[in-house]
Amino acid sequence: MRSFKRLYLALFIYTKDKWIYRVDLNKGQQQHKAFPETILTEQEQIIINAKKKSKKLPVRIVQRARIIQMVAPNYENIQIASKLGISHPTLQLWRNRFLSFRLPGLEKDAPRPGRMPKVSHKKVMAIENATLHTTPPDATHWSTRTMAGTRWVSNATVQRI
Repeated sequence: MRSFKRLYLALFIYTKDKWIYRVDLNKGQQQHKAFPETILTEQEQIIINAKKKSKKLPVRIVQRARIIQMVAPNYENIQIASKLGISHPTLQLWRNRFLSFRLPGLEKDAPRPGRMPKVSHKKVMAIENATLHTTPPDATHWSTRTMAGTRWVSNATVQRI
């Protein structure tokens, strides 16, 4: 019965199948997940302060600078997230990105794959080579319709190329 009572009076917050924060209401103790200490050099501190106060930089860069400035004195994630109005995954993402890449990691977002092209690069190169180096049998130059018919693509595809 005691273990049931203990579980009932505890608050667990999960992120990706791992607990981050636990408040045991019986004892009032708090346990937190330990993060590596974030130490800023003087030059990094100056740059982050300038970015944090900037009115001309994009909002996302200013937000990242605020995150790192609050992470450096080892505030807890819950305090930082509530003060800045961001989610825990966002906070963890930029904390880890800064620890991995330092200041350049805050400048750009990670590359994303984008969508796959509908026309392969080989087919585009084949159409370009045919346009530049060959002529149709009964004409002096290719039209988009004749090129599309010989290469088995649509007229619009040839126009885009």
